Amino acid sequence: MAILLGNGDGTFTLAEPQPSVTLVNPVWATAGDFNGDGILDLAIADAGSNALTILLGNGDGTFTQVSGEPALPQFSNFVTTADLNGDGKLDLVFSNSCGYSCTANTISIFLGNGDGTFQPGFSEAVGNDPQAIGVGDFNGDGRLDLAVTNSSDNTISILLQPTFASLIKLVKQYDTKPNVAAIMVFTLELAQGAESSHAAKVADALLDAFIDEVSEQSGKSLTAAQAAILIQDAKALMMPT
Repeated sequence: MAILLGNGDGTFTLAEPQPSVTLVNPVWATAGDFNGDGILDLAIADAGSNALTILLGNGDGTFTQVSGEPALPQFSNFVTTADLNGDGKLDLVFSNSCGYSCTANTISIFLGNGDGTFQPGFSEAVGNDPQAIGVGDFNGDGRLDLAVTNSSDNTISILLQPTFASLIKLVKQYDTKPNVAAIMVFTLELAQGAESSHAAKVADALLDAFIDEVSEQSGKSLTAAQAAILIQDAKALMMPT
């Protein structure tokens, strides 16, 4: 990997010093401010080592590597960044492709912590040989969705968020006990069975209790934005328009 600094006239100069980082087969990089200091950082997909490499920008064309990042799935070959869960912190989305030769044709989402580190990822199945990923609000609900190109299938996978499954997966990022996600399902089912005039109040109370349970068991608190998403979508599930 090489860093080239722009001279402002369409030419570039090799930065000195270059980042001191070991890469095996780096296939894609994306830039974003991952630690909120106003300076662009880099995230690199290394298909050779299945490693997520984060380089924090120092503001002078040099970078410092973050240690202890979670591993990538096999065959990660594209990465892009966006704030997918609305907490003000950039997240990462990778495509994981091996064509028809295996079952690793997925995308993986790594939620950002806002300090240059990321939580362990979770994956969603897409078509064969996923490559580039586009991010945008495709259904006008104010939330970012994903479009994935599947090279071997000649198709595009559209992933709208949040689905019920993605809500569960979001909460499981904070889960240290396997029954926490099941508690959420149970509370939503209870709320769905309530009379419509009381459903919203029931949902709010149950979800507040659930969020408290998650925070107590995991030692991590859901952000206000994440809690709002959970409550809003629980209401939508109970009282569809």
